Amino acid sequence: ILSKVVERGEGRMRDGRVHTSLAKTCVAGLANVGHSSLNGGERKERYGNAHESIVPYQAFECANGWMVIGVGTDAQFEEFMGLIHLEVDPKWRGNEGRVKDREALCGAIEAVMAANTVEEWIEKFSGAKFARGKVREVNEALSCPKISDMVQDMEDGEGNTFRAIGSPIETDYDWGAGTFPPTLGQHTDSVMREFNIE
Repeated sequence: ILSKVVERGEGRMRDGRVHTSLAKTCVAGLANVGHSSLNGGERKERYGNAHESIVPYQAFECANGWMVIGVGTDAQFEEFMGLIHLEVDPKWRGNEGRVKDREALCGAIEAVMAANTVEEWIEKFSGAKFARGKVREVNEALSCPKISDMVQDMEDGEGNTFRAIGSPIETDYDWGAGTFPPTLGQHTDSVMREFNIE
């Protein structure tokens, strides 16, 4: 969309149409797995919520829910393993070894993580350098302080209200509250008048 705005500003816009599809958007999100499949030629294994080429980087079940752990470097791995008190097999010291031995490593981590609650792990990991977070239910996510300002109350003009999820994009411009979608034909007359159509 921005490229079309720039083209218009430079006077070189030929076609103002921007199009994508849900399928293309999903495929674009494949990133590493998609490029690896295109360039490696082999069929890719499914890893669920786990990262294909970084281990451990996935959701782990705890005593009362799930938590995502994202360990992106060898130093973060050492820190993580120290905090969960799990002995580091020498073959796990580098990411390549962890990827090759994913099943054994993640199985050992799963057994340890299941012993404590998500809240206990969050407290234990406080200040750590690796990524981590609770996997939330939808209602929990929508009431989370980092998210709750996206939730908007809307009115349909007849006194009925409902709650909706607003835009995730924040700017220094105040767009104001969202508006209820129009009913069929609600704005036909005003739009026709605006464009002098009878």
